[in-house]
Amino acid sequence: MIYLIAIIATLIIILIYTLFLRKRISDSTINWWDNLISTFISVLLAIVVGIWLFEYGVTRTNQNKKNSYRSLLSSELSDTFRILSTEKRMTIIINGNNYPVLITYVQPIIIEDAARSGLFNETTTKNMLHLARGMKIFNIKAEYVLARMASGRPPNEDKFEENMQNAIKNIDETRQSIISSIDLLVKQLSIDLSRSIEKDK
Repeated sequence: MIYLIAIIATLIIILIYTLFLRKRISDSTINWWDNLISTFISVLLAIVVGIWLFEYGVTRTNQNKKNSYRSLLSSELSDTFRILSTEKRMTIIINGNNYPVLITYVQPIIIEDAARSGLFNETTTKNMLHLARGMKIFNIKAEYVLARMASGRPPNEDKFEENMQNAIKNIDETRQSIISSIDLLVKQLSIDLSRSIEKDK
């Protein structure tokens, strides 16, 4: 819009000069004024075109980066979705009772990078950060359960099994929350999740 206004303003200047001002200029200075006006208009148009080309280049570059992020996000979100949706579980045995739990490690590398890029709208960026935070929390909870099991039951902790049950339940709730966040982000980005691992051709 701003470029259209600049072009219209230039045309108005040309018309005013040609139809009104030029007639009042003496013959001795008319060539000088013609050169001055033509130089001014040329510089003005060059500036407008230069700014437009720069912004067009930036827009194309940002769009290419955004498309690249969408492709990478599709891969990372697909991998995370597959990892957290698997039926395979580690079985933790406490007092003869079996407690299946998914212990894994997920990394929001592309998600955080895309959120920092500033290429996505505010809502999508917030959801990316929310998902990345959820994945980090999942890792912390998984590490906590592993550390507790590795250290064994403390002799003075009467509710060790109950505490571990709650920790395992908490991990699964976080897992389900991450999957829901992935589904939401996939819809916002209009990308598809790959349900299987792609092999090099």
